[in-house]
Amino acid sequence: MFNLLILSSAQPASPPLTVKSLIECNNGLTETKLNTTIEDTHLQFLAEYFDTIDSFLEQFDLSEGKKTDIKELCYRRGTQTAMVDALKQWRSPNPFNATYRRLLEICMAVGKGYIATKMAKYIAEKV
Repeated sequence: MFNLLILSSAQPASPPLTVKSLIECNNGLTETKLNTTIEDTHLQFLAEYFDTIDSFLEQFDLSEGKKTDIKELCYRRGTQTAMVDALKQWRSPNPFNATYRRLLEICMAVGKGYIATKMAKYIAEKV
């Protein structure tokens, strides 16, 4: 019989990613910027951060038909093009709900904190 010695390399748990922690880590990221409606001029740049669309589409309040159209667009033209379209459609019924804050919250809700972190930096610097 072999005796295994397992050494624990337990790291202290990092605090959960929140909008507040993103603000604290990004000089220039403010409540005012986060509460701003996403503008057309930033859609293309924000779409570059997405590596997939499926989990995000479930968070956007879109009809099943629109989701199917966006998935088909992703297949034909790529994730970035499809994400621009998805963001526009998400924003169109009520642009006041489509804020940078809500987009960051969606990223965190689907477990894509690394995307939220990159977007927060972009928002701090460019919005």
